[in-house]
Amino acid sequence: TWGRKSGMLTADCWVVVLTFCSLKDAHHLSKVSKLTHEAFSNASDSMWQSWLLSEVFPDLQADSVRIGQLKGEWKNGAKRYFELREKLHHLPSPGCKYQKYLRFLRQQPADSPLILRTIALLSVLPPLEDNFTTCGPDEYG
Repeated sequence: TWGRKSGMLTADCWVVVLTFCSLKDAHHLSKVSKLTHEAFSNASDSMWQSWLLSEVFPDLQADSVRIGQLKGEWKNGAKRYFELREKLHHLPSPGCKYQKYLRFLRQQPADSPLILRTIALLSVLPPLEDNFTTCGPDEYG
């Protein structure tokens, strides 16, 4: 709906507009006015989830992820993601000409999409002790 006096969109309408934006664009729009800032600040957890997933995994199809299945504080996760990205930006490349499995990273900056995706994927793995149980010789049959 339009605002009564000024002919501007309300914060609720801006929320709808922000759903069609990338996180970067939504962040830029949030600095335009108080209404856009309010809409961005009050974005739902599912919007933050969508923005963060599309930022980290741009090739991910939205319908391949069941939005309700993943739970978390996505706004805080996005904040931590951008803090990590900023720190990585100032680090040297993780590539090494001597280590076989790191040679392909020699020309990659530390904050490249490949590195960020790898960190994101590793961060969601469950702890090893939750996946393995110790078995005695009698349990193998």
